[in-house]
Amino acid sequence: MNEWAKLETFFFPSSYSYQKVLRFNHIVNFLGTLAQVFQFGKARRLCYYAKEFATRNWGNSNKLIPDFLLFEIFNNEKAYRLNLESRANNQIWFRTVLKVNAGYNRFLIPSSELKYQNGYTNYLSIYPEGNGAQVLNIISLELLSFKKEWFEKYLPSSDKKVKCVVWDLDGTLWNGILAEDGIEGVQLKQSVVNIIKLLDAKGIINSISSKNYEDKALEALKRFGLDEYFVCPAINWNAKSQNIKNIARTLNISLDTFVFVDDSFFELNEVRTNCLYVRTCDVKNIEEFVNTEAFDVPVSEESRMRRKSYQEIALRNQTESEFDDITDFLKSCAMKAFVAHPSKDELLRCYELVQRTNQLNISAERLSFEQIEEFVSSPCYDCYRIKVSAFR
Repeated sequence: MNEWAKLETFFFPSSYSYQKVLRFNHIVNFLGTLAQVFQFGKARRLCYYAKEFATRNWGNSNKLIPDFLLFEIFNNEKAYRLNLESRANNQIWFRTVLKVNAGYNRFLIPSSELKYQNGYTNYLSIYPEGNGAQVLNIISLELLSFKKEWFEKYLPSSDKKVKCVVWDLDGTLWNGILAEDGIEGVQLKQSVVNIIKLLDAKGIINSISSKNYEDKALEALKRFGLDEYFVCPAINWNAKSQNIKNIARTLNISLDTFVFVDDSFFELNEVRTNCLYVRTCDVKNIEEFVNTEAFDVPVSEESRMRRKSYQEIALRNQTESEFDDITDFLKSCAMKAFVAHPSKDELLRCYELVQRTNQLNISAERLSFEQIEEFVSSPCYDCYRIKVSAFR
């Protein structure tokens, strides 16, 4: 008969050095040994209570929050799925399904996702899907904090051209904290404003992911004359990585073409962890970063109008959500397509599109401007461009 079971332990959002953990572990093991040695029930229970009290008290004594839950497991059989969940006060606050492939597996889960509930005993549970027997060869299950050098060495980064830069507000776009200092109390960083305008002129989209009150932040941006430069600003109290994913989904841009700029090491790590291919940059390094090859993109008259086109996309998505039938929505757009041979004036735009996207370039080959000119002028090829009228 198959029996269902799970592994469960209580945990704390505290971080300590490995040496301190070892010393405390010796104390806890000593109390556990005494509990096994004593023959009297009261003495044994006292040792168990002392062990649990010491563990809980020590676990809550440090406020240094770790970065991740690290889960390493080895599987010498066929792939299976594990459920991992965080529970407190008889409520599940986080649950995810991990696919354990054959061989070594490592999972990094941001500690913020576990949604630790202060004032309650928090439990972490692991159990396989289904009722069949399953051997779990767990290597480690730890809450860890990593040094900055670790992120730079081990987390992947994209080498694609940048299409969108997402900015924080407090301490990044301006000095000060808007919610505390008010609009009059914050000061714009002119160097950052200049970069935003430069990127806009290149056709690189600017957006916002900021933990702030939306109405006050939008009012501040409007007063500073910057509100028009940002597309799909996400100003709320959600995780910034989730905001960036939503922006990417709305604009239909791949995450590996995003850059996130913030002044907080914690927020940069949160985004880097949850959006692995999003490049992150401390605001103090942004002037140097925008001069790298990733920001060296072809510029045409159309690229200077890109912000407007993406603002229209955001409006289109909002309007689309008001329709129950996608066909009715498309009819309401009254779109028109124009097919013709590209003129000389349009070649730069064709080149720009080939460099920026693979959606209409199934070969994924990046042609040079000279190659495009050669294709268009050659009698061996029939080249066309398609224009679609803007959304109305």
